[in-house]
Amino acid sequence: MVIALISLIFTSMAQSTSRLDKIRQRGFLNCGVHSSMPGFSIHSEQGWVGFEADFCRALAAATLGDANQVRFVPLPLSQGYNELQSGDIDLLMRHNRWSMKQDTALGITFVAPWFFEQQGFLLQIASQINQIKDLKGIRICVSPENDKRTNPLDFFVQENHFPSFGIAAKAFENGQCDALSGTVSQLHITQAGFSAGSKMLVITNPSTLQALGPIVRHQDHQWFKIVRWTIYLLINAESANINRQTNNSSDIKSPSHKLIADAGLNGISLGLNENWAAQVTMQLGNYGEIFQRSLGVYNIPRGINVSTLEGGLHLLPPME
Repeated sequence: MVIALISLIFTSMAQSTSRLDKIRQRGFLNCGVHSSMPGFSIHSEQGWVGFEADFCRALAAATLGDANQVRFVPLPLSQGYNELQSGDIDLLMRHNRWSMKQDTALGITFVAPWFFEQQGFLLQIASQINQIKDLKGIRICVSPENDKRTNPLDFFVQENHFPSFGIAAKAFENGQCDALSGTVSQLHITQAGFSAGSKMLVITNPSTLQALGPIVRHQDHQWFKIVRWTIYLLINAESANINRQTNNSSDIKSPSHKLIADAGLNGISLGLNENWAAQVTMQLGNYGEIFQRSLGVYNIPRGINVSTLEGGLHLLPPME
C-alpha cells in the first residue's frame, strides 16, 4: 500500500513537470522536422537549415537563450504523432496542415499558422497560359502528394499520374506533360533546379489555401502559448522594423523598444526570461528575414505570407 502510494506521488510529480521545465533540464529542444524538404527543413554542410528549422531555433532562443540548442529529429510522414505524444519530441514542425481531425481526435493541438500554402501549376512561358481557367484540356502531371480535396484537377480531363512528385517533375521537364501540379513553394523550388535556360512560370489557384504550422501535445498548455507567441513575436517584429541589427533601440519611446519590452514582461508569466524576445530577434531576426534566408533563394514570393496590414493573412495580435 505504501509502495503504491509513493509510486503514485512520483508519477503525479513527473506528470506535473511542464514541457518548459523538461527542455531546460535536458538543455536542448527536441524538434521533429521533415527529413528532406528544401527551403523548409534539410540537412546541409551547415547543419539543419530552412524556414521550419529556423523556427525551432527561435524557440530554443526563447526558452534557453541559445538558438543552437536544438536537437533536430527527422521524421518520415508516417511518423511524428506518436513521438509527440510520448514526449520524445517537444513539437512537430513538419509542414503540418491545420485540420479539424488533427486538432480534435489525435490528442494534439495546432498552434498557429507559420506559413500559408496554395496549390499551383508550373508551365512553360511559351504555353501562353497565365490563368487557371485556361488549363482545361491540357496534360497535367499529378502525384499523390497533392491532396485531391484541395486540387482542382477534377476539371481537367488529361491527368498523367506518377507515384511521386519527383517523378512527376522529371516527366514534366521531359515534356510528357504541359503543366506540373504541386504546392506553390514546391513548384518554385522545383523550377530552381531546372536548367538555367528554362523559362517557366507558376500560376496559383487562390481557392486552395492551407495553413501550415507547428503542433504540440494537447496537454502542454503553457508550451502551446510559448510556441504561439514566438510566432507572433516574429511577425510583429517585422511590422515594427525590428531585425537582428535594430532590436536594441535605445529610444524607449520607439515602437521597436516598446514591443520588445512588452513581450519580455509578458513572457515572464509564461515562465520565460524577460529578455526572451530580444534573444529571439537578435539571433534569428524577424519573420521576413527568416523567410528571405530560407525561401527567398528559391524566388518564392511572399504573397499572402505577410501581415494583414500589407494585405496578407498573418495576424498581428498586440504584444502588450
